[in-house]
Amino acid sequence: MLFFSTRDNLALFLSGKGKDRKGRTLDDILRKDDIWWDRTHDFIQWVFPNKERSRYNLLAPVYSASDALEYPDMEKSFERFCRFLNNTDWKHKGNHNLLRITRVIKSLRLFGRDDLADLLLIYVMDETKDIKGLEKSRVYWLHA
Repeated sequence: MLFFSTRDNLALFLSGKGKDRKGRTLDDILRKDDIWWDRTHDFIQWVFPNKERSRYNLLAPVYSASDALEYPDMEKSFERFCRFLNNTDWKHKGNHNLLRITRVIKSLRLFGRDDLADLLLIYVMDETKDIKGLEKSRVYWLHA
């Protein structure tokens, strides 16, 4: 049986009462170590959903503005993502975490957490200001 991600699946997952299509809860994912976070590519769309369908995880949920979903642990998820960035070598061209940063900023803004989105934006812009080759990423982050 093929599992399709629906608004209800996403709502339950974000509330901490549901699971993603691989049977993981939000808490399960937030407890994983940084190596798992770096190597696993099918969770970020669940933890930080946005309006765009993922090119890498076609079965991941897509957030609709009409969904008006509650995300009580968004700050906890944001803090975990920031801890991951601090412990990871993400600052080079072609790193998949550059795309994740864009996704996280967009998701934070969708859920009305401009304060957190701005903190992340300031951090990544400052951390990469002297790194050549990341100009395109910085433009994406600014537009997110």
